[in-house]
Amino acid sequence: GTADETRVRMVICALGGGPVTLGDRLPDLSEDKLALIPKCLPGHGMPARPLDLFTHLGYPRVWDLPVRTDWGAWHVVGVFNLDAETARPELNLKQLGLDATKPYVVYDFFAGKLLGEISLSDDLELTLRVPVPPTSVRLLRITPREEHPFILSTDMHLTQGGVELPAVRWDEGTSSLRGRATRSPGLAGNLYVYVPQGFRPAQAELPYAAPVLTVTLAFTQSDIEWAVSFDQQ
Repeated sequence: GTADETRVRMVICALGGGPVTLGDRLPDLSEDKLALIPKCLPGHGMPARPLDLFTHLGYPRVWDLPVRTDWGAWHVVGVFNLDAETARPELNLKQLGLDATKPYVVYDFFAGKLLGEISLSDDLELTLRVPVPPTSVRLLRITPREEHPFILSTDMHLTQGGVELPAVRWDEGTSSLRGRATRSPGLAGNLYVYVPQGFRPAQAELPYAAPVLTVTLAFTQSDIEWAVSFDQQ
């Protein structure tokens, strides 16, 4: 299929919570498509919840996967369009159970960019309309904004930290964000760190387009440690 169709299948597989199955003849796949397979492995094991089931005719378009780890919690939301024309499904943020006292940041996995910041209110219901091209999907990570640098996303797995980052912590004493990452040896990937106002990266060589810092990891072994330091302004 097309790149968009491939992404649809990936997200259905990753958010479905079941075993990851591959039906392609692997020697016939391009390098680009082979590189997509690890982004679904290993399976997360928890199923997403369709937010718009039985609210309209047809298939559910908005799937919510709450990801909870020992070091953080966020939502991975798949917004599907299996039709022949561009669609704008609605995402009612109240359905995610977000905390109205906290701001959140939204990252688009496939576009590889920060979409912006959102804030909720108990007195105002907030609904996003998400444009999705024909036969395609958008995968959003919705993360509570912290007062110190924090993980915004990764490009290594569709859960964006749910399986490939077993440990992350902010060290106030050294103003550093550090943790462990796990992938198959020989792979490489990127961490995307949100850097709030009042901080700046201490390592000038790291790609930085405020407020997003990119940290590239090369897996010479399956489990590696990483750390990035910051100066407080």
